[in-house]
Amino acid sequence: MDLVINTSHWNSQSKRLVFSSLNPNLFTLIDLENGPNIEWRLPFVESAGTPLAITSDFDKIVVAYETNHILVFDLVNKQLHPWSVNNFDNLPKNWLSRYNRITGLKNLSDTKFLLFTNYSFSILDLDQPIPEESLILSNHPTKTAQGA
Repeated sequence: MDLVINTSHWNSQSKRLVFSSLNPNLFTLIDLENGPNIEWRLPFVESAGTPLAITSDFDKIVVAYETNHILVFDLVNKQLHPWSVNNFDNLPKNWLSRYNRITGLKNLSDTKFLLFTNYSFSILDLDQPIPEESLILSNHPTKTAQGA
């Protein structure tokens, strides 16, 4: 059971593979350019839950969890990124209580990431403060924000 992969991400530029297994202690970053070598076992953050989506660039990994929490990991220093340390407990309550979970992530720039679900998308900007409430816009005048 430990070896069942839950989610993974391949970064073709950095030649790194990140995967999460059902065993939370096997959340692993593998360097395939100089190996394959296990570069880092990412820390398990119990209150975040199970990883559902991952993206990375050369110096960070962004992970979306089943609790709607988001964590950014610093690949240079092998620790939680300062954004995560400062914001993990400050995400808007209406964001965390959404039933619609993040199913994918995409880098837009060094500090901006697209987070998307089956019904919506959001932009995470690491340079901007976290709002107290998540603004949810409906995409059609007859639709409600209920599925957001």
